[in-house]
Amino acid sequence: MNKNEKLLRRISLEDRKRIKIAISLIERGRFMTLDVKKLSGAENEYRARIGKFRIKFLVHENYYEVIEIIRRSDHTY
Repeated sequence: MNKNEKLLRRISLEDRKRIKIAISLIERGRFMTLDVKKLSGAENEYRARIGKFRIKFLVHENYYEVIEIIRRSDHTY
């Protein structure tokens, strides 16, 4: 089990549903409705803000890859 799966198991059902919907939108390339921002220092790395969570993902030519799900804190990136 990777650390994204561990995080999803520990959070509330409501947050889990919101994150899974966001991941589905990202993987289909329909993330324009989300709060997305390009991360500085990386050419194709972005983050989507979902409440107190952040989803980091890469934009490739033919697909989108979710890298990490992070609980937002004062020390998040």
